Amino acid sequence: MKFNLFILLMGIAFVGLGQQKTNEMPTNPAFKRFVFEPNQQIVLKPYDSLYFDIDYNGGNYWVFKFDYKAKEVIAIADDEFSETILFQMMPVKGDKFELNEDDFEKAKVIYSRSCFCKDSGPRLVQTGTIKGKRVGKNRWLLEVELIIEPRPGAKSDVFTKTFKGYFNPGKLIY
Repeated sequence: MKFNLFILLMGIAFVGLGQQKTNEMPTNPAFKRFVFEPNQQIVLKPYDSLYFDIDYNGGNYWVFKFDYKAKEVIAIADDEFSETILFQMMPVKGDKFELNEDDFEKAKVIYSRSCFCKDSGPRLVQTGTIKGKRVGKNRWLLEVELIIEPRPGAKSDVFTKTFKGYFNPGKLIY
């Protein structure tokens, strides 16, 4: 009888082990979000010489926002990574627009990275291009290429951020 009970318990243990997935940890999936909101404007609130908070107020601009959040392994501390690209512009009368370095200051082009790294936080972008093409009544296809400089005093490399995305009307804050 004890032998039969031992065989039954071993069988249950082996079945349970066979159903476990190896090397997989619970994760939160990655996501991307492309929105623009009319009748807004970006408000920068500096709180020291390098950092600033970002807020939105009603205004005459369209504000475009790209959010990306990388896949996150729940069991690993400090593996979170997200980035945001944000800019404002006057509404377009035609079906195309292009912004370059000459427009970036007024457009308040901002790149922000959130991570457990030495060069995180928002910064104003000075170099690059943003091209937009209307592909529907309220839908825009944007091609973005930005040159991201490190913060003053930070020992990190300049890098290029490029992406293409379809932007739809939506709320900037979710």
